[in-house]
Amino acid sequence: MLTTSDLERNTKEQERLLEELTEGHPERKQLVRQLKSFAVDVPSIIDVMKHIKTKTVTAYYTGQETEQR
Repeated sequence: MLTTSDLERNTKEQERLLEELTEGHPERKQLVRQLKSFAVDVPSIIDVMKHIKTKTVTAYYTGQETEQR
């Protein structure tokens, strides 16, 4: 059973991961704020940010446009 301490630790870890995934990308940080304002859960936002990061890195190495908006 999860305790309050476990939940707080998990929440802090999720926020740290989001910060890492959006570091140096103000447009991604803005997207995170917008998703949170629509009550999207943090694990889903993390999945979106991981997908964006993967697509951006793939585009960079294949010579495609790096940022699609």
